[in-house]
Amino acid sequence: MTRTAPLPDRRWPLAALAVATAAVVLGGCAGSDYPANADAICRRYAVKMSALPPLRSVSQIAGYVSTAKRAFEAGVAKLERVKVPRERRAAYDAYVSTLRSEVGLLARARAAAATSPREALTVLASAADVGRREATEAAAAGLRRCGV
Repeated sequence: MTRTAPLPDRRWPLAALAVATAAVVLGGCAGSDYPANADAICRRYAVKMSALPPLRSVSQIAGYVSTAKRAFEAGVAKLERVKVPRERRAAYDAYVSTLRSEVGLLARARAAAATSPREALTVLASAADVGRREATEAAAAGLRRCGV
C-alpha cells in the first residue's frame, strides 16, 4: 500500500474567506440605517422640545432656556454618534456643526437671562435665524425628519 501525502487542510482558507466576506458586508453597513437613525433622534427630541411649557413671563426665560439647552444638547450628542455613509459625511457634519452653534447660542441666552432678559430674547432670536439654516443642511445630508 502506497502512502499518499495528506491533503492540505482547506478549512483555513475557507474560514478566512468567510471572515473577509463578513467584514466587507458589515463594513458596508456602517451607514445602512442612515438616515433612519438620525431621523428617529430628531423626531424624539422634537417631541421633547415641543413638550416644554410655553413662556408666560420674562422671569421664566433662564429656567426655560436651561431646560431647552439640556434637551437640545443631549439630542445633538446622540446625532454626533450616528454612523453616516462616507458620501453624506460632509453635509451631515455641517448640519451637526450648525446644531452645536445653536447649543452655544442657548448657553449665551441663559447667561444673558440672569442680567438682561431683553438680551436673552435677542440671542434666542438669532438662534431662530440659525435654525432656519438647519432645514437646508439637513436636506443636503439626506435627512427627512431633521431640520423641519
